[in-house]
Amino acid sequence: MRGLTVLLLGLASAATNVSAGTLYAVRDADNWLVKIDSDTLQLTPIGSTGIQAGDFGDLAYDDTSATMYWIAGRSNNNLYKLSLNTGAATLIGSHGVADLFALGWDGKKLYAQSTNRNVYTLSTVNGAPTTIGNNSVYPGGYDYNWKTDKLVFLEAGGGGIYEVSRTNGAATLLNGGGGGVNDNDIAYDWDKNVYWAIDYSGNLFKYDATTYARTTPSSGLGSYAALEYIPEPSALALLAVGALLAGRRR
Repeated sequence: MRGLTVLLLGLASAATNVSAGTLYAVRDADNWLVKIDSDTLQLTPIGSTGIQAGDFGDLAYDDTSATMYWIAGRSNNNLYKLSLNTGAATLIGSHGVADLFALGWDGKKLYAQSTNRNVYTLSTVNGAPTTIGNNSVYPGGYDYNWKTDKLVFLEAGGGGIYEVSRTNGAATLLNGGGGGVNDNDIAYDWDKNVYWAIDYSGNLFKYDATTYARTTPSSGLGSYAALEYIPEPSALALLAVGALLAGRRR
């Protein structure tokens, strides 16, 4: 039992000392994928998606299949997956929805919202949309907070932070957000327990995930509207192994 305890303590220590994860964003001017170090904020171009049309899109990452999904937004009604190594886009299929600006993955499904305020699920096989409801909020971006089990929505313009119902699409205000944002996306960083947001005015914002206090760590980045966070390595995986070992021991 003592050996198991030591092992679990080691795993927990490793999980709290993992290196910072990486933010990925799509540059709207030319649809290039870039990465941003979440500690240093250094921005590094990765490569072109190869897609010309599209503005104000969104990214969503499925860690179980290591798939980065991308909707390109205005003037491009398609769902893609992106290579994190080259940036190249592979077409999944057409969703056929105009101005689909927000995309989020909750571990089971892709959720999306358009400027018509409808909320959809998208097929990961062919991109086909299914309408689940609507709300009155203008879409910026979605992301999933696994710690609170909430699909979080950052409003474009007003900057309000909402929870979106995965049952009927209703939006519930969580916080006013601390100021306006311009055609944006949001990404949950569970290593730091913060939300990052990037917008078309070139700002990178950071929100405390508990108090929602906002700072602006970087600006002048250019026009972006899609952002996603990927931890490196996954502390969740380490803790899951520890829980599994503990369960087997019991």
